[in-house]
Amino acid sequence: MDGADAEIATLLRVTDVRWTDEMPQSLATLSRVSAGQSLRFDSGQVEIVFDTGVELLVTGPAALTIQSPLLVAASQGSYTARGGENGKGVTIDTPATSVKD
Repeated sequence: MDGADAEIATLLRVTDVRWTDEMPQSLATLSRVSAGQSLRFDSGQVEIVFDTGVELLVTGPAALTIQSPLLVAASQGSYTARGGENGKGVTIDTPATSVKD
């Protein structure tokens, strides 16, 4: 398994999510997420917990790609992150700015 396919996070909570047609499958609570994986949903909220301890709450409509355990590329949505001790340096990149904890 190369780095791009490594599972690095878990969808801890999926609340009232309506996945876009671009998603090949709907993801449920406790689904694993891999580096390089994109998530797109029209409404609802997902809580992602990375294996590093970083917690990310995303409110839709949202479009994001999980780049690595400390990097998320976000083009749409509302994001709240909590880094924790092992998550220092978590970064959310958007078209307008980059926010680093």
